[in-house]
Amino acid sequence: MAPKRLALASAVALLAAMARSDGPAGSCPVPIAQMRDSVLLQTHQALAPTKGASALEMKRSFGVTSDCASRLSMWEERSSACLLVRDGQALLVDVPYGSHPGWDFPGGTKHSGEAACETAEREVCEETGYQVRALEQLSWNVFRCEIVAEGVCTKPVDEGFLEKGWWSKSDLDQLTFRAETWGDKVGLMSQHLTEQPDIAGVCGCKVCRTEGFSTTSKQCAWGKDTSPEEACACLKASSLEGRDLVDDCGCKACEGEGWSSHAGMCRRGRSTSPQEACECRKTGEPWLSPR
Repeated sequence: MAPKRLALASAVALLAAMARSDGPAGSCPVPIAQMRDSVLLQTHQALAPTKGASALEMKRSFGVTSDCASRLSMWEERSSACLLVRDGQALLVDVPYGSHPGWDFPGGTKHSGEAACETAEREVCEETGYQVRALEQLSWNVFRCEIVAEGVCTKPVDEGFLEKGWWSKSDLDQLTFRAETWGDKVGLMSQHLTEQPDIAGVCGCKVCRTEGFSTTSKQCAWGKDTSPEEACACLKASSLEGRDLVDDCGCKACEGEGWSSHAGMCRRGRSTSPQEACECRKTGEPWLSPR
């Protein structure tokens, strides 16, 4: 028998013997689950969830929530949400149901035995797919969180995954927020978001302030994506000799290309969004590259 299998077989035999033994007189009996975990740890075997484990225990065993309860000394149970900020923008989800639908912090209803910060972490994963880590408590029911992994939660739960978007401080007056949830959302975001730079895209729109070129009004407008056709026309009108006709992300607009964040590359039939253009322009100016 291989040494590893022999060690495991011996451990299992030890576990069975311990389970049958009543122990010395006056000693406290050792719970069978505790003996199991001890034996498996000593033989370097994985601790699978025990039969009958609750959904909460299974989520913890697979790492959806962090050690935030002990780390933040947050043991109270309540429904809660996360404020996630990345590159000066906040992550919001569009909640289409209820009497006051609109953009909101990702968050939701607590489960029994779940600390408030764990509720916030779990709900973010269930609504966006992002695994997050609570960093600090901002208000009674809102935590500042950070993304640690993407695409962790893949199976829809309850209402399923929600449309999500990253919004800057200058966008707050334009958004319709879901009412009566998580207190002063705009106030919290205003405190933790910084003003975005006035970076002009290929059509002169302030892309970091979520402006794109509107085909209908023929001018820059908030929340509009600049289509490849419009980007091509702007590029031709302002083209410098010897320069490629590519948009803010280096896509060949005159060939119908725009940037796809999902694919991480230029794709035909896609429009480069203001957020994508802003990120590309912050890291360089591909549309000014020589041929």
